[in-house]
Amino acid sequence: MQTIQRVQLEDISRPARRLLDALDMKHGLSNMLKTMAHSPGTLEAYLEFNRELEEGPLGAVLAEKVALTVAQAENAEYSLAFHTVRARNFGINDDEILSIREGRVADKKTEVALRFARSLSRRTGAYSVEDLRKAGYTDPEIVALIACVGINSFANLFNIVAGTELDFPKVVTATKAA
Repeated sequence: MQTIQRVQLEDISRPARRLLDALDMKHGLSNMLKTMAHSPGTLEAYLEFNRELEEGPLGAVLAEKVALTVAQAENAEYSLAFHTVRARNFGINDDEILSIREGRVADKKTEVALRFARSLSRRTGAYSVEDLRKAGYTDPEIVALIACVGINSFANLFNIVAGTELDFPKVVTATKAA
């Protein structure tokens, strides 16, 4: 059950309206964004943070793989559904999406990044900057990876607390090995 309701578009503040109108023209409006619009500053920061990460040293595709990994690690139903749709939009097929969620990827460099992201999101202490460096990641990429985990953990917590109603096809959260 949604515990923080979506804003009604007719009742929305002018700053939130500006942000949502720009999004609606580009991508449509998800229930998460409509709910986050209660705080226009939070919504704007969230959107800007994500834009910077997608355009940054990790690139949009790796950032999306990290988002899937973090959503799975944190058992975040809304984010798993959302990021599954986004991953498909990036050309990632369903078998690869499941492999990412299970922690199995063919590319060893990507595997190291996703293992780091999973460990960091679970706060197991098993994450290693040295492993990232050995895999070829630079300090700017490592900083962006940490930020990517952070923003996705925020979105997961937001949706769990808000009880955000799914507006994407539901995804089974259990996998073999994640």
